[in-house]
Amino acid sequence: MSRRYEMLGGIEGTSFESEGELCIATIYIGFGEGPRPTVLLLHGLPGFEKNIDIAYELREIGWNVMIPHYRGCWGSEGKYRFTGIPTDVKNAISLMETKPYVDKDKIFLVGHSMGAWATIITTAQDKRVKGAVAIAGGSTSSEIPDRIKVYLDNVIKQKFLKGITVEEAIEDWVKMGQELAAQDWVGKISPRPLLLIGGSKDATVTPERVREVYSKAKKPRELEIVEEADHVFTRHRKKLVEKVTGWLHSKL
Repeated sequence: MSRRYEMLGGIEGTSFESEGELCIATIYIGFGEGPRPTVLLLHGLPGFEKNIDIAYELREIGWNVMIPHYRGCWGSEGKYRFTGIPTDVKNAISLMETKPYVDKDKIFLVGHSMGAWATIITTAQDKRVKGAVAIAGGSTSSEIPDRIKVYLDNVIKQKFLKGITVEEAIEDWVKMGQELAAQDWVGKISPRPLLLIGGSKDATVTPERVREVYSKAKKPRELEIVEEADHVFTRHRKKLVEKVTGWLHSKL
């Protein structure tokens, strides 16, 4: 990498291996010199909302941001499984640790929806993560609502998810709720900092579910419920970006 490219920041496509399958990702390289703090920005199911506005803002203030795509979605190889996502994230971290512009001691996770669940589980399991932001991520249940079954059927039929049937997705959802419930794992994040963000009008992950996870978390922890915000923070993006970037910057 040239010194000019390193100083000016930029964007690059990359790939990493996870359980023998090739996953693709985008890296937004932070403006500045030398190793910089880094975020892995984790999207939800199947990842229509990628929160790229957060990536742009973080890049502007000198952070690197990687948006990885889990196995079986958005062009990555392999079979999509909810319970496989934390493994994919850990392998993405390993790739970022090899980059000369990444400060390995300042790697954070930020996730939305299913990505928020992956953020909590991965941070609890992987001590390389120095802090986490979970956006619209709440308590996890092994019971799957009918509307989620319909949604899964839709995104699988449209081929946003590969290598999985609706029946397999439901089976994996149950396993996730039994073995990898966010409220059961969130306490293991401490003493690293955690920020939970929810929307008061979020019908997908209700504020009550976000508060349930918060009640199980240990200090240092912070909760922000954005008034009138829905699941993807429509009309509240500016406040969301400011909260996430400000909180992360305060943890350096």
